[in-house]
Amino acid sequence: NEFVLARVLAGHKVRLYGDDDFAAHPKLPKGYVGPHFADAKVVLADSSVRAPHGWVTGANKVDYHVRNLALGRDFEPTHWDEIVVVEQGDPCPRCGSPLRIDRGIEVGHVFHLGTKYSEALGARYLDEAGEQHLMVMGCYGLGITRVVAAVAEEHHDEHGLKWPAVLAPYDVHLVVLPGKGDVAADVRAAGDHLYDELVAAGIDVLYDDRDVSPGVKFADADLVGVPVRLTLGAKGLGRGVVERRIRATGDDDELPLADVATTLAAEGMRP
Repeated sequence: NEFVLARVLAGHKVRLYGDDDFAAHPKLPKGYVGPHFADAKVVLADSSVRAPHGWVTGANKVDYHVRNLALGRDFEPTHWDEIVVVEQGDPCPRCGSPLRIDRGIEVGHVFHLGTKYSEALGARYLDEAGEQHLMVMGCYGLGITRVVAAVAEEHHDEHGLKWPAVLAPYDVHLVVLPGKGDVAADVRAAGDHLYDELVAAGIDVLYDDRDVSPGVKFADADLVGVPVRLTLGAKGLGRGVVERRIRATGDDDELPLADVATTLAAEGMRP
């Protein structure tokens, strides 16, 4: 790991040798350099080198290797650190189980500032013995836009987002399908009334009353990914029910139209 190497050897210029470097330094045979190289001022080793067995290394001579090179007898590192790049399946140094490498998403930072700024500010405190000490400071930062990106990456399917309820911009996506029949006006009125009831119950609602097809509305609802979609159409109004779909699971059920707001509020869907 070249980044760890550079950190461990801070103050030294660190880079990989190329063919021109080896040509300019014939004492360093490319591919055959060993840790017992006599002119080495610094020898950095990974902790795995402490394994209780000998090593096969370059013999510092072209086309030759050394067998059973022993730590402490034939060579002694001047620095130790975890410099090897770990790979999938490597054994855990504690339990021996194979390593699994997963991608992570950085959404915030925590920085240890020490006493750098408390010295400049004269920020001190008294301990129980009445002695003054500099405050040890730290700070943190949370990337709001990164949180949204992390949600999008972790909670989605081929249709769009699946907002977790705790982070969703709305609790409910209310979709009204008035159609073109005689009851269209009644469906719109019922949708408006249901919207008012939900808002009065403290539920955040995204209300889709656009004059577009049901397919467009459903596709947009899946794309936006609000946790709960409520659909009210002419047939549902005639039966006195609202269709509910849970975005995260795709589960569907029906709720009595007169009890939708109280039911959702009772289930904890409120600020």
